[in-house]
Amino acid sequence: MRINPATAIGVSLGKNTRNTYDYNIYNANVTLSYALNGDYMSSGWLLKPFIGMASFEQKYDDIFEDAYTTKGVTAGLLFTYKWLWDSGLNVQLGFGPQYASVNSDDWGDDDGNSGLLLAGEFGLGYSF
Repeated sequence: MRINPATAIGVSLGKNTRNTYDYNIYNANVTLSYALNGDYMSSGWLLKPFIGMASFEQKYDDIFEDAYTTKGVTAGLLFTYKWLWDSGLNVQLGFGPQYASVNSDDWGDDDGNSGLLLAGEFGLGYSF
């Protein structure tokens, strides 16, 4: 939803599955998009800070031999390029740093589990 000529706010949902370790990560974020050229409804670079919640689901653990789920927070900044055509079709591609932290007390780790990750996005949409 556009809130002024250069800025929009939105919600994103994601899922990351890692079959090697048999786990899923789900996340829901609120994202602010700022067009560096001052016009969100045109092609150009966007800065997209985001913050949200994450859920980590381990289906099977070799140590505890049990499944578990824990929750955490995530925040980051995407550097995105948006292509917008006269038809309204748009494509966005971006990358940037993301910090994630989950409550690892759920599986007996007192140190916590957090770190810096690479975030990416691919968006296909229609503007009207």
